Amino acid sequence: MGGSTVVSVAMTRPDLLKTWVSDSLGVFDPGCTWHELARQWQMPEVGESR
Repeated sequence: MGGSTVVSVAMTRPDLLKTWVSDSLGVFDPGCTWHELARQWQMPEVGESR
């Protein structure tokens, strides 16, 4: 979640950042798919059991 917040700040207020790194740029790509484990975590019964 933090990476997405930094990307949003970087796009709207780049003057607030000196440098930044993000591992979540893929969430802005409509064609991006999560890896198998992340897809499992998003399922109510599976994700809540871990």
